[in-house]
Amino acid sequence: MRENESRRFDGDGIIPPPGEKWFTEIDDDDGKEESAEYHEDIEEHRHKRRRSDKPVVQEEIYDDENDVRKEYEDIKQHTIDHEPLEEPEKTPEQPKKRQHIEYKSRTDNNGAGFTLRTSDDKDPKKVRSRQDELETAEDVSDIRESILQLRTSLTVRAAVLLFATVFSLFISIANDLEQPMAAVFDRTINPSAYIFTNTILGITAVGFSYSTIINGLKSLFRFSPDSDTLISLNLVSAIIAGLVTLFDPESLKMGYFHIYTSSAIMLLFLSTLIKLGTVRRTLRGFEFMTEDGGLAAVQRADEEELSELRTKKNMNIAYLRQTDFVRDMIKNGYSSDLSDLFAEKTVPLIFIAALAVGGMSWIFDKHAADTQEKVFVLLSAVSGTFSIASAASFLMISSSPLSAACKKLLRCGAVMLGYSSVEEHADVDTVVIDAAQLFTGGCVSIEETKMLSAGITEEEALLYAADLAAAGNSVTAGALTAMTGCAPKPVNGCITEASMGVIGWIDSKRMILGGRALLEKYNVIGLPTAPAESRFAKKNGVVYLAVSGKAVMMFSAAINIDRRRRRQIQALEDERVSINIRSCDSFIKQDDLAVLFDIKPETAAILPVSCEDEYDVMTEPADSLPASMFCERDAGAFAMLLIAAKRIRYAANIGVAVQYGAMILGIVISVILMFMNSFAQITPTVVLAYDIIFMLIMKFLQSFKKV
Repeated sequence: MRENESRRFDGDGIIPPPGEKWFTEIDDDDGKEESAEYHEDIEEHRHKRRRSDKPVVQEEIYDDENDVRKEYEDIKQHTIDHEPLEEPEKTPEQPKKRQHIEYKSRTDNNGAGFTLRTSDDKDPKKVRSRQDELETAEDVSDIRESILQLRTSLTVRAAVLLFATVFSLFISIANDLEQPMAAVFDRTINPSAYIFTNTILGITAVGFSYSTIINGLKSLFRFSPDSDTLISLNLVSAIIAGLVTLFDPESLKMGYFHIYTSSAIMLLFLSTLIKLGTVRRTLRGFEFMTEDGGLAAVQRADEEELSELRTKKNMNIAYLRQTDFVRDMIKNGYSSDLSDLFAEKTVPLIFIAALAVGGMSWIFDKHAADTQEKVFVLLSAVSGTFSIASAASFLMISSSPLSAACKKLLRCGAVMLGYSSVEEHADVDTVVIDAAQLFTGGCVSIEETKMLSAGITEEEALLYAADLAAAGNSVTAGALTAMTGCAPKPVNGCITEASMGVIGWIDSKRMILGGRALLEKYNVIGLPTAPAESRFAKKNGVVYLAVSGKAVMMFSAAINIDRRRRRQIQALEDERVSINIRSCDSFIKQDDLAVLFDIKPETAAILPVSCEDEYDVMTEPADSLPASMFCERDAGAFAMLLIAAKRIRYAANIGVAVQYGAMILGIVISVILMFMNSFAQITPTVVLAYDIIFMLIMKFLQSFKKV
């Protein structure tokens, strides 16, 4: 394996080369306990599995006819000796349940990102919306309509707030920089009009965003603040300061205090844009789910499942499970993120700091001539401290990387619904995937065929091989089906042997498709010698077809991995994720995987035989599943989801660190300037520049990690 890491960046756009960002900037794009059916007992599947895309209806077979007779006699005797047996009442569905890991977001706050909160949230403090959850296929049309209505409502709100933000910022910045403007908005000429205009714009913003303001204040009084709370405190404090100052607007001419309504409206506008992006992201995921017919939900194995794989370094296992319908999309799409956690931790500190700076103004500010003006300065100091301490960059902590990643993932056939996906799957260190999901899109080709018996024609042999390969989910199925040009037919009694091959019955004949070891195990005759097999293989894999205990054909299979898939697997290795592959193909070996993907030998391994039956039960297709991430049935899309989850968490943690710095620096600046009797230097323009600087810093640092 080459040590040069540049081998991993060949430029087809899936994993960006060094110097390029993983997340692309965009403007506005941003449980229930699972019940899974065990249809068959694990012990009945030991060392074998059933694989068939088309279900085969088979009659029940008893090995011993006496067992049936004995069972009947036991029931009859019980009826004579006791009360007649009553037929148990049938219920629509009585599935056996697996105890699955139940994902719980911070403080049971799942679905509590802002006003878009779902009606099934367990925390009564966080139920703020009548947005229904997607539970059944019958809900699809209603849920789509509710999402569209919410998008329309947020679009109208954003349009109004855009006007208010631009107009308020314009008159505030123009006055701060003493630029020419209409006299009516010049605070040195007509301060009452200036204050009145800003206050009316603030009240208008509240009117169009009342749910955000009300819910934010309710969260404050319930001692569970979130991002809406921080936005509400900014706007309410600015409006109160403006309304009170209207009693003596002439005092504003002196310039020793300011009105910060423009900063508060801008914060509300940015929050609305992020919410609108969240709704659009959820809608795109919803449409992907309803339009795509071949979905696989990303699931986590619980502590009892796949215990053979668990070590100190490999504890969190993820896998794909086929489903037709994904539940809990609304809750996961609107889930809380780290900006809510940041607000929860910092709102008390910012609130106390703002009140403290306001109280200090009563002592240290020497500009106010009387008590009335001291009140104006106090309210302005409180509002200004809120504005500079809650820099607008806190809204970007996780929304920016999440939005960019989701847009890119959708192009790869994968959907990440919200930040709950990151919290649930960012710590995954082991994945289990099917070989057929890993080697897709023509990765496997049949290089050469050779007949070993004259009992059947080559066309018949290829048809048999294609049927067996499809039934056993072999990686050769696509290539063989392409050679025959016919759709695979059902195979009776199909079982697979791990890393050995497939066995089944076709036309009352036992067929075996596999490697040399499997055929020798079942005493198949007509095999060529090992040297002859080696000469035929030419470094490719050799697969045999046996009919009724006799080898009839052999063919060589070659695996060719494109650069895109290779870099996806290498990216998983870079993120310290181990890969276990479920395979029935004899020519897929662990050492070959290391060479094929240019990874360390210990990164990828074949799933242990002891785990196969359990994995088969875990991955049986389900009609519906709750999931926060889902994709096409492809290992590449699966890998992209896990890689993105880890990188989003990294970027969000960096964003939290930056925002804490912005908050602490803002409070320190407010206190120092108040001590120096210079708090008036914090103008709305300064707050805007402060916000922009920290937004740029956050974007730069969040994009610092390369793949």
